[in-house]
Amino acid sequence: MPPRHFNTTLGALAIVTMLMVMPKAYAEEGEFSLAIGTGLVITTLDEGHTSRDRFGPLIDLSVMWSLDDFWMLGARLQGALQLEDIDTMGGQGHLTVETRYVIDALVWVPWAAVGFGVLVEAPASAQTGVNEGLAYDLTLHLGAGIDYRPERDYALGMSVRYHFAPLSMPEKMGPIEVGIQGSFFFD
Repeated sequence: MPPRHFNTTLGALAIVTMLMVMPKAYAEEGEFSLAIGTGLVITTLDEGHTSRDRFGPLIDLSVMWSLDDFWMLGARLQGALQLEDIDTMGGQGHLTVETRYVIDALVWVPWAAVGFGVLVEAPASAQTGVNEGLAYDLTLHLGAGIDYRPERDYALGMSVRYHFAPLSMPEKMGPIEVGIQGSFFFD
């Protein structure tokens, strides 16, 4: 056999061998997951001729339910600080409902999400640094992430979500959130 065909045959044999020893899919219909995460949230405010960013750390808790091997439905509760500078700090709470399309076939599990929610903010005034009361917004979001799930019981992942408040545009863009999370799975 010429060397070229030998390399092709050897490569094909290696691929077939890897496919035979790949870990099985872990997704199951009816499976629940509980996740806790942390990250960063950024909101851009447009004030006519200038814009300013509010950013801060976040913590979030989510519960998801597997509808089948590919679709999940769940809810997330998030709390975050909003900082503009050292003297101006506000807060943010976000309750969302989310559906995910999950490709759970290997150890690395990519997913895409879409959802809606209610954003509650306690913004601080840029002039006084004093809380101005609560502001409510309806939000829609798109997200994507990847989870590392080496075992059936847990996963570690990272995600990004872009939320937009259609009733407050174009004055407010975001929030955008980037995070990491740990998930625990239950049958």
